Amino acid sequence: MKEIKYIAIGVLTLACSLSAYAQIPNGSVNLKVIGKISPASCTMVLGATSGNLDFGHIDYNNVDSNELYIGSANYPAKTLSGLTVNCDSPTLIGISTTDNRKSSVLNMNISNGRSYNQDGEVINNIEPYLGLGTDAKGVAIGGYTADFIHLKVDGNTSRFSDCMAQDSETAKVASYASANDCPAGQVRKVLDTSGNIISGKVFTWDYIVSPMLNTPDNLDPAGWSMDGSVTLQVVYL
Repeated sequence: MKEIKYIAIGVLTLACSLSAYAQIPNGSVNLKVIGKISPASCTMVLGATSGNLDFGHIDYNNVDSNELYIGSANYPAKTLSGLTVNCDSPTLIGISTTDNRKSSVLNMNISNGRSYNQDGEVINNIEPYLGLGTDAKGVAIGGYTADFIHLKVDGNTSRFSDCMAQDSETAKVASYASANDCPAGQVRKVLDTSGNIISGKVFTWDYIVSPMLNTPDNLDPAGWSMDGSVTLQVVYL
């Protein structure tokens, strides 16, 4: 499959110069077709905190049972607002993600896991967790769900698609847009609320995460730090 990585197509011009009295060797002239194809020019802003979601210091002795059930439920979710892609002309894009801590995902009971639809509402969906890294002993800290919500394109409410091939001309609105990896060569495309693939200049959305931890008896008593990391890639289509 050939990826098309341009958005601004230069004007194709037909250039020639003929004089009314010009002598034409062998009855012919040269006509040149010239133009320029420029790559897309888009920039990304990872919100006010430069892409970091900090849950701060957590002391087990001071955690209310309604806020945290180790190994069975979630911390209160946190949201990173204002992920933004700015393009200098209308552009077709897709997004893909890579979980940089995938090897540390804890195999745990996720029956109480939270996911969020694209309007940011909790849904009873069980999606694969992303990794939170390991403690000093190499024990998996836990996992978290991560979803993209509140997508807007040029100020209009929009949707991400399910994971799909980059060259596909049809798409389906995803019930939720998880940050879990899409299969190789696939992306989440940008759609209007009717499911049509659309272009735009300004794309904005939020990123909501909800962690779940291993039991404290399994983790280093000296302490540990959550270390979730996802690479977000914007693909020009």
